[in-house]
Amino acid sequence: MGRFVLAGLVSCMALCLAAPAVGADDTGELEKLRQENQGLKAAQLEQDVTAYLAETKGWEGAQGGDSLKGVTLHADFVAVFQGTLGAGNGANDVGVVDGNFDLNFDLQVSDEVSLFCYMTANNGGSGSLPQNFSTTGIGIVTDAGITDRIDVNGTVPTNPGSVTTNEAGVRIASQLGNVLLHQEMGEIDPRTRFLQNAFVPNNEKTFIHNSFADSASVQWITTASGQTSLGWYMWIELGAQKQFTLSWGWFNVPGQWFANGQFYLQIAWKGEVKGREMNVRILFSGDYYNGINGNGPGSGAFGATSDQSWLMGWSWDWMLTEKIGIFFTGGFNFDDQNPVDYDFQVGFVFQNMIQSRPDDQFGAGFVFTHLDSDLPGLAGVPEDTEFAFEIYYRLAMANGKVWVTPHMIFVMDPGGGDFASGGTFADDTLFILGIRVYVPF
Repeated sequence: MGRFVLAGLVSCMALCLAAPAVGADDTGELEKLRQENQGLKAAQLEQDVTAYLAETKGWEGAQGGDSLKGVTLHADFVAVFQGTLGAGNGANDVGVVDGNFDLNFDLQVSDEVSLFCYMTANNGGSGSLPQNFSTTGIGIVTDAGITDRIDVNGTVPTNPGSVTTNEAGVRIASQLGNVLLHQEMGEIDPRTRFLQNAFVPNNEKTFIHNSFADSASVQWITTASGQTSLGWYMWIELGAQKQFTLSWGWFNVPGQWFANGQFYLQIAWKGEVKGREMNVRILFSGDYYNGINGNGPGSGAFGATSDQSWLMGWSWDWMLTEKIGIFFTGGFNFDDQNPVDYDFQVGFVFQNMIQSRPDDQFGAGFVFTHLDSDLPGLAGVPEDTEFAFEIYYRLAMANGKVWVTPHMIFVMDPGGGDFASGGTFADDTLFILGIRVYVPF
């Protein structure tokens, strides 16, 4: 037994003496070899995955590959609450809620051609105050919505309903000598293309009273009735700095599209005065209704005395200072067709009022609307003028991702003072308090 133990000890000593010593340098070399081996395995794995994905096209859509190239998506949500204050004479005050969800797609087909589709989900327009009051005479609350039923809540879409298409069509850019001609064809809305204002791009961000965004003097073919408008719209940019834009278009309802439609021609200039941006737009428009056949908004409802109407509109805005912007818009009719003879709007926006809240905004504006008393349907209206005043304060929340805007609207002689003659309100004034929530994406 002792001999076996002694032999084992001798063998172990021999192995230890025969084995080379492993120092610090050798350990570093082994670690280097191990890391190189792992790197080779990772590179091989990456090559295998790349080869697999090259053979599998389905992953591209999920990862934003070529199948989504040229697609631009924009969405926003807006909710509005408005309520009357002090109806008077025992009448009950009314509060209504309305909301929209917009989903807009732009698809770039080529460098010169693109498609667009703008959709809206809405509760049907029931949240618009004018549709919740029954009055005598002209039958709506204010002159701003006398033909289109969109007035104190300008966020009401022109095509309300569960899920509807507001606009859809094609854009084409063509080089004509030194001028690039832009065209749009399809279901398009002239409201978004003419008499725009830098401080009131729409009624979702600043003023909510619709006259600030869409002059009531223009008898827009798009109304809250959901009437479809097919249009062919074109524009070119002129000048060394492309400071001039000439735009024009023809709009009508489906059917006999070339008869009884609307024509628009606008000249716009964009530049700087005292180092701050200024915009000027002059609009000329003609409406053709051929005997008041119902194609126009409100056609025949007021006993119009002409088959056509010509108007001139204007829009001017300027950054008066680094924080204050001012604007002046309006329109004037030359014929007895539109119940609104002329109107104008003036106002200002104040940005960065509070240094700690640079994205907040305050705005105040005034609206004057004059009715065409020569129309038989307006003969019994007590007043032919209407005044409106709006103030708002827009709070930017969640790093500008949520805008909450309380507002107040005061209207004197709403509907030409028609409330004073037995309408819903005994008084000839209307107070509206409201709040709007807007979330863009």
